[in-house]
Amino acid sequence: WAPKKGTCRHVFNGHDAHEAPITCLAVHPAWEKDETNDSAKLVISGSEDGTAKLMHVGTKKIVASFPHSPPDTSEVAAGAAASASAEGLSVESVAICPTLPWCATAGVDGNCKIWNMNSKTMHQCCAHPLSAAVTKMMWHPSLPVVVTSAADGVVRMWDARQGTVVSDYKGHTDMVLDVKGCWGAGVGGVDLVLTASDDHTARVFALPTQNLLQG
Repeated sequence: WAPKKGTCRHVFNGHDAHEAPITCLAVHPAWEKDETNDSAKLVISGSEDGTAKLMHVGTKKIVASFPHSPPDTSEVAAGAAASASAEGLSVESVAICPTLPWCATAGVDGNCKIWNMNSKTMHQCCAHPLSAAVTKMMWHPSLPVVVTSAADGVVRMWDARQGTVVSDYKGHTDMVLDVKGCWGAGVGGVDLVLTASDDHTARVFALPTQNLLQG
């Protein structure tokens, strides 16, 4: 969109586009800081079709498709009744890494997947216990760290390099609906994460990321 005129500049559609409603969007952090950075004019979208699409706004092209949890076409081909596997599992959150050529997708299948945007392949899969649906996900601004919130009420910090949990944070008694990072805002420069939950509470968790990831 062109905000000043309120007119549509381009629509990404066609064979490579999503086949179901779009649930989430994120832009490259470098583009947010410098709108003249042509190489960073990237937007990633997630959809109920179980895929994420990486789009370059400058060239107006879909440059990659990430099959987070796509439909099981074998069931469709076999004439099976509609099911979650035949429809795909929705991607609920997407984000682009500020420091590495990676992006991440997270969804109701309980996985947060790390993708290499250059090779267009999956780098790691951060699997949540009991396949708890992931509601939100975000990157740390300077570390290879992903923070997720899930339907089991737990906030987790992951080492995206290894796909392993660095630490988890409990206290909510119901699904965590949203998570926001306040990086370096705590005492001594500690990273803080704010959460909002279906349990009618908002909480603040301290994430000592620098200490936990030394080495």
